[in-house]
Formats: sequence, structure tokens, C-alpha cells
Amino acid sequence: MENETILSAPEMMNVSDAFFKFRQLPGNEIKTMNDFYSFLTTPSVERGNFLSDCDLSPILNGNVVRQQFEL
Repeated sequence: MENETILSAPEMMNVSDAFFKFRQLPGNEIKTMNDFYSFLTTPSVERGNFLSDCDLSPILNGNVVRQQFEL
């Protein structure tokens, strides 16, 4: 049986700063922390653009790659 690599949902190291940045995006002024969680755990072009401004530190944990992002 092959070992498959699993890519985790993004992890934000500084959630309050990332949430503030998320709320600065047009149309997100009244978004909640639950909206932000959904945003981070659902792949989209917007999420990719948001995360591209963050520093990525991948961490290998067995066959799971944890994606830790920091502003």
C-alpha cells in the first residue's frame, strides 16, 4: 500500500492579525470569526490570494503536511 501525502487545511499563527486583514477585504466588513474559519478551510482563488501574502512554513508530520501561515 502506498503512503499518500495529506495536505492539511491552513493553520494561521496569528489569528487576530489575519482576521483583521480578512475583514479589510471588500465586502468582509461584517464577517465573523466563523466566516473566517470557513474561508480558511474552503479552497478558493480568494483564499489562495489571501494566503499568498503570508509566510508559509510547511511541517511534515508523518504523511501529513501541515501548512502554517504567518502574516
